Amino acid sequence: MEKQRTKCLSGFRKRFLILLFVALMPLYALHSQQLTAVSGSQDTSGAQGLFYTNTDIEFRVFLAGSNAADISAIDPQDKLIKNAMVRAIKKTGDTEGKGTWIYVWYQFEKAGTYTLPDLVIKEKGRTKHLAFKSVKIEENPLEKLPRIVIVFQNGKRIYSDKSESYKNTPVISAQTGTGQSLKFTVYAQYALSINSSEWKLPQNALFSKTKDYESQDKQAGETGGELLPLADFEWKSLKSGVQTMPRIKMNLTAFSGQKIDVIFPEFSVRFKEGRGSESDEKDLHLFDDAFSLSEKEDSSKDFKMTADDCRTLALLYRAEAKSIIFRHKNASARRNFEKEHGITSWLNRRIYKGDFGISLGCTLFSIPEEGASEVSYIKSGNALEVKEKAGNWIYVKFGETEGWCKKDEVIVWTWETF
Repeated sequence: MEKQRTKCLSGFRKRFLILLFVALMPLYALHSQQLTAVSGSQDTSGAQGLFYTNTDIEFRVFLAGSNAADISAIDPQDKLIKNAMVRAIKKTGDTEGKGTWIYVWYQFEKAGTYTLPDLVIKEKGRTKHLAFKSVKIEENPLEKLPRIVIVFQNGKRIYSDKSESYKNTPVISAQTGTGQSLKFTVYAQYALSINSSEWKLPQNALFSKTKDYESQDKQAGETGGELLPLADFEWKSLKSGVQTMPRIKMNLTAFSGQKIDVIFPEFSVRFKEGRGSESDEKDLHLFDDAFSLSEKEDSSKDFKMTADDCRTLALLYRAEAKSIIFRHKNASARRNFEKEHGITSWLNRRIYKGDFGISLGCTLFSIPEEGASEVSYIKSGNALEVKEKAGNWIYVKFGETEGWCKKDEVIVWTWETF
């Protein structure tokens, strides 16, 4: 009797699983179908896979076995996502393929990777959800003004239209000496062509163009957003400290056909003392003899604060943060100390909440990893805001500059303690 009951239950389970599988098959088939982006109506190449902001991007999916007349009440749910809006929706029956095509056109305001909310449809009164395949949207080159891009050998890039962030601190560090060089390539972007270019030579350095790209290489490719190479350069500084690169100027043809002068404002590089040969030392000595007195006086101002100086400054900041009655007095003491040491502080707050630090001379990187692209260098004595911590790395902010640096390159302090 028990065996018969067990056999009945086993048979029931099998029938239940079969019925469940049959019931879920349409749902599985539905979710395996995705609305896929196939074209952008205004992309510069017309090639599949290139999708730009503020253009109509077509998504489509084929519903096999569905009748277009049975599909109604299509809802794109576009209110659930920012920077994207529906431009049009269309359904078309396909008698040969025995099914229905669903088309949706979206437009995106900003670049990025988007996963759109499901498209909700009703077929014979039943509600169904159609998923969208993720799509990557690029900046529309037709909407961009031409710009100059400098790419260093380690992959770091700087842009002429983002020059505000390069004014206060060096963009990269390099070694001094004739045996050492900083290599980079100058490009144009969002331009049909490079018409002309000019630049001045930096002082106290050996500066040379190592490769001039041929004129046929200076024409825009299919995408319009690609980099057009101008030339490769080598910059060998024979003097340590911060060196300034004179402005670079290009005449570029925009996609509108207009010829525009684009200027890359001055940027600086921190050259550190490197191990050179005897001949390198002689060259460096000859260059030092050629400097004027005023140049030597200017370079002497770029001195390094000691670790004790930085700790004293951290103590002054903490005393200021904790004070209520004598706050003005403590703030003045801190500012006077900074002034004596040539530090111009940007960190002046009424309330110091969170973690802060004093740089011991820290290099900022794009990610907390060895060998990552350098973002900037913050000289010793500058106050920083600590935003995040990850192991031996901390994420700091200095003015408008942010990046990851080694924890031991900063004296970290809070309102309470070090």
